[in-house]
Amino acid sequence: MNDLNSAFAEHKITAIEFVILVVVADNPGVSQACLAEALDVERPRIVPTLNKLEKRGLAKRTALEADGRVRIIQLTKPGAQLLKVLRKRSREVDEQLLALLTATEAKTIFSSLWKLARRPLLSSGDFRRSSRSSASVNH
Repeated sequence: MNDLNSAFAEHKITAIEFVILVVVADNPGVSQACLAEALDVERPRIVPTLNKLEKRGLAKRTALEADGRVRIIQLTKPGAQLLKVLRKRSREVDEQLLALLTATEAKTIFSSLWKLARRPLLSSGDFRRSSRSSASVNH
């Protein structure tokens, strides 16, 4: 098991579905539009994946009371439970891959990844808003 898709196969979850579950779990109340922007995909392209997660009972979308056009995404209890299992599997894959590196190589990679992760993913504003020009990730 050396890649995420293999690690998640028994749960019928792809790596992108895992990423969506993680982002939604880590950003409660994220809008569908902001999720798409955070993942750098066009809004229509994320809909089929959200439909699949919703159909499986792992996530749910609800209309924002203040603006019914905005869809807020939340994990369901089964979605949160599955995410715990998937995070564990992800860590196992990470450990297998890191075992191929020296300590110095691993430190260099992590340092570079954290540098990239700290850069703003979205423009300034509130992450939960639906406008692409006014959304941001608050980490």
